[in-house]
Amino acid sequence: MQVYQACVLSTLLYGSETWTLYSCQEHRLNSLHLRKLWRILGISWQDLVNNKSVLAMAGLPSMYALLTQRRLCWLCMASLPAVPAPPASGPSDPRLNSFNDIMSGNI
Repeated sequence: MQVYQACVLSTLLYGSETWTLYSCQEHRLNSLHLRKLWRILGISWQDLVNNKSVLAMAGLPSMYALLTQRRLCWLCMASLPAVPAPPASGPSDPRLNSFNDIMSGNI
């Protein structure tokens, strides 16, 4: 499952924070996600297992939840103020000596 998360999901969802998807496209991504989980877990349609149970067995959220999580994370990062670049000659305030000091001053 860790290989699926690290390789497949990260490659599949690369840049998804900025995608504009229609509901049919989200549905297709969710179907792909569930089909791959069914195959990894060795479950066939004859086992009569619903998709919520498959997600619970895999310990993964649905594709809808993954897309929403990535979009919200991107929106939070995009809404943060830009970090000012330090002056070329060094900090004007001698108390601001490190990046953490600069960051704590802006927060």
